[in-house]
Amino acid sequence: MTREARALPGCLLVTALLSAGGAAAQAPPAAPETLSLRPADASGSDQELPFGPDGPRLPMRRGRDAADSIGSPDPAPSEEPPAAPDAQGEFRLNLLAAQLRAQIGDLPEARARFEALRAARPESAEPLNGLAGVAQQTGRWRQALALYQDSLRLEPGDPSVTDVIAVIERAQASRLRADVEYRQLEGGTGAGRTSAVIAGLSGHQLLSNGWRLGLSLDLAHVDADRIQRANGAVESFSGLRQRGEIYGQHTGLDGQVLTGSLFLSGDTPGVGIRWERPDDRGTTFLRAEYRRPNWDFLQSIVEDGTRDRLALARSQRVGRDVSLRLEVAGNRYGIRGDGDVARSITVTGEARLAGLGGLRGLSTAYVLDGEYVLDRSERFNSGGARYAPLPILDREVHAVVLTYSGVWGNRIADGILAYEASGGYGIDRYGKAGPLVYAAVGYNRDNLEFRLRANYVQDIGRTRGTSSGYGASLTWVF
Repeated sequence: MTREARALPGCLLVTALLSAGGAAAQAPPAAPETLSLRPADASGSDQELPFGPDGPRLPMRRGRDAADSIGSPDPAPSEEPPAAPDAQGEFRLNLLAAQLRAQIGDLPEARARFEALRAARPESAEPLNGLAGVAQQTGRWRQALALYQDSLRLEPGDPSVTDVIAVIERAQASRLRADVEYRQLEGGTGAGRTSAVIAGLSGHQLLSNGWRLGLSLDLAHVDADRIQRANGAVESFSGLRQRGEIYGQHTGLDGQVLTGSLFLSGDTPGVGIRWERPDDRGTTFLRAEYRRPNWDFLQSIVEDGTRDRLALARSQRVGRDVSLRLEVAGNRYGIRGDGDVARSITVTGEARLAGLGGLRGLSTAYVLDGEYVLDRSERFNSGGARYAPLPILDREVHAVVLTYSGVWGNRIADGILAYEASGGYGIDRYGKAGPLVYAAVGYNRDNLEFRLRANYVQDIGRTRGTSSGYGASLTWVF
């Protein structure tokens, strides 16, 4: 039996030993850590054999023939040091751990793990792709683009990487957008039924090293059957208003964005500056504006309204599915001929839970929209009645909304349809309660993007009226 066992191929040797009778069956079983098996044609190098179809795998190492160990005492433990762990297997496990940290939203830990893997395996593109993904999620698009390009140098032609690069480059590419919007307000303070058609042209030119120049021009035609004017008269109005902005923007490799703007509202100039700083948990925003055109409500459009603002905001990610946003700002409102007709503090925020019910694209949010008037100019009209030239009111709207969004299609060259719909209910602590609805659909193909949108807010807007809006835009990406 011993000679027959030695003649068996290695893959059958274990089965033969386990099924044989006689002396082999009566011999004490060898411990797995000391069982030394070598096929007849083995060269002496360490190998592994399957121990049955689903059983453990036993190490094969130098030692006595299997038949020589049957019926003999257990051999002494090998004096050779244990084999080193599989370096490639360890790398794959560590890479998977880093990817899981990124997947659950622990981006600082994911970044640290990818950095360690990059240092350990500089010839591998996968840690670079992981670092690029973290940079992309945290708003550092220039850093992400550079890392993906480094990855392509290690693995030229990787289609997944080239696709992501194309997405980033398209999102940041130069573009020109034409927009038209219809707004309507009914029952607001200081106004009857008022409507406006707003046509706009905007775009930017991407320059080198993170620089871009942009502009926007808007022209509004307003019709009101009854609106309070700055002199206190309540009358009808029909006319044109315009505003414009020219800006320069720089985005650093670390994701910091600095934007400087020049504004024009009618014949009133203004300036603004905005700073954004992303990190692995979110983004901090700081904004200062002087006489920025303010078209948030229709009375301000009619009176060439402006707003000075100093604002501090923070967006924060909490894990994979929770995001928070809060902005606190001080405001000063002006109209033509008077740059200080009202002052206020605004507090806006949102807490959103994504992946609701395990359904991708479904989210719910609590929304806060508050404005607290600190001072408001009041005048007397020709009849001796007191009025405010800008009827801004206290508001503190608490709303809960449900949103669903999604995408059909995989490649822009073949066409991608994106859609979003949200609805909710809000309560104004200083006023009424009412529903709010928003919907949008967009279609992207090649270098064109088309978008339709609509919104409706009842009784909880800035003037406590019912407002609705419908818009369309066409964007050329070049």
